[in-house]
Amino acid sequence: MMVTAGFSNNESLGEALIARAHRASIVRLTVDIAGGLIAFAAVYLWHPQSWGIPASAALCFAMYGAWAVADRQLQSLDGKPKAFVASLLIIRTIAAAVGVTAALVLLFGTVGLSMGVWTH
Repeated sequence: MMVTAGFSNNESLGEALIARAHRASIVRLTVDIAGGLIAFAAVYLWHPQSWGIPASAALCFAMYGAWAVADRQLQSLDGKPKAFVASLLIIRTIAAAVGVTAALVLLFGTVGLSMGVWTH
């Protein structure tokens, strides 16, 4: 049995993440934020070897949730004060930047860890 992911063949990763964020419930996005931050705090306090990899994975979840909630709030701006809109834009931008950075740390940290195993 073949399972499809629900993405079109020519959809980019960014478009797929935006579509998923718009389909997800606020509760799901809040769980992403809370779970990611709790996991990040646990990894930071525990400090296992190569802790940057699981910490960056946890940050990816938390920042995706934060970005998605801010983006969803920006979709309905009926009479919201300009300061509120500006703060949502700042939150969305910071969450995207931290999330992309965490994803790159996760990617290169995993590759570096596996290369270290191969070279020793």
